[in-house]
Amino acid sequence: MPQGTPDEQDGVGQELPTAEATAAEDSPQKKSRVLGVGLTLGIVCCAAGASGYLDFWPFRTAQPKAPVHVSSPAADTDPRLGTWTSAVPGSKWVRTIRVSSGGVHAFRAAFTVDYTAENGAPVAGVLGDYSANLLMQSDGEAQAIDSEQVCQIQASWQADNQQLVIRQKGHCGEAANLIPDHALTGTYRKAQQDPEPQTPARQDCSQIPAAKVEEKLFCGDPSLRTAREVTAAVYADALVQLRARYAEQAGEFEAANQQWQADVRKVCLNTQTTPEDPDGAKLTCFGQSYDARMNWLRLYTGLLHLSTDPEKGFQRYADALAGYADSYGSQALRLPMFAKRMLPILPAADAAELDSAMTHRGSRGGLYQWGCGPMGCDHQEGAFEIDPKRASVTVAIRNGSKITVFSPDGEAAELPENLHTWLEQRTTRVREIVYKP
Repeated sequence: MPQGTPDEQDGVGQELPTAEATAAEDSPQKKSRVLGVGLTLGIVCCAAGASGYLDFWPFRTAQPKAPVHVSSPAADTDPRLGTWTSAVPGSKWVRTIRVSSGGVHAFRAAFTVDYTAENGAPVAGVLGDYSANLLMQSDGEAQAIDSEQVCQIQASWQADNQQLVIRQKGHCGEAANLIPDHALTGTYRKAQQDPEPQTPARQDCSQIPAAKVEEKLFCGDPSLRTAREVTAAVYADALVQLRARYAEQAGEFEAANQQWQADVRKVCLNTQTTPEDPDGAKLTCFGQSYDARMNWLRLYTGLLHLSTDPEKGFQRYADALAGYADSYGSQALRLPMFAKRMLPILPAADAAELDSAMTHRGSRGGLYQWGCGPMGCDHQEGAFEIDPKRASVTVAIRNGSKITVFSPDGEAAELPENLHTWLEQRTTRVREIVYKP
């Protein structure tokens, strides 16, 4: 095979590349280098601008804006907020609503029925205390409905918010602070400001003889006079409600109140004192007695209202009765809603025997209660169970080896569950079980 010449082997004689071809080969490399330099310069300039070294457009940085504080109209300027009042004609009772912001579409409202004392001082929440969220509706009104669908309150602000119209349907709140059906219904006007607490004025007691201890005590303590006045007002309201619903029980209620006053007077005036503070213990006794009495009257009146239709808000009514039985034991049988069914089968002598048989009560069981007499459980025991729906109470009293059961429906009726268990546990220890009637 012929070998090429040295010139051919060294490339001599081959075709040389043109200028256009050389430029085409170098162009991508040049573009890459230019882009790299441009990108580096861009990063440096942005960093310098952000650091403030280049203070000209487009590298001048925007100055931060001062924070803007926006006041909430609902909290500061909304005319619907504030205290609204409506006096009950011909009385010292004043309905009060304190409206505050509850969010974007709601108000928080605190409803109370207050009392204005003789000295002009307002006493808040005497006849009821209830709070709720008023949710705004598309028609501009606000509405609150409780979880039991019993208490319904409709609120509307009218005449450029100069008036607040309230419509209430159903009982609102717990029994001890109940605002009864329609008690809040009315037209309210906005108070300029919440009334300032007033210190009751002191009276000149120097002319009262020392022998009139009670009169002198109340004269020298304005707050005690107010407590007595408010308690009397709550009692008067309870008596009105009782006459409207259980008129046959009003006489006994009035007699019991007179007896309570006599007992409190006797106990408190005979309270032991010290030479350093001869009146302190007496004043404390009266004050605590009036507080307890007023709380009991509020619960008592609340139960009267709830008993008129126990199916509405039944659980609330049952819980209130259970709490009452826990606190007062066999005294619960004297509530007027049980009187019609219990008086014919549990005469006064048997009721007194039950009280004695439950002198020492066991664990509080709500609607079911039991206890032992002063001589011990083997000699005397008592138990009862309340049926809120039927407004009845079944009672059992044990004397030694005999148990007497007082049931509104007689022996044929099925005993309440807890009382049935109580009776079964004692069948082996007694010889006789008698049912009345």
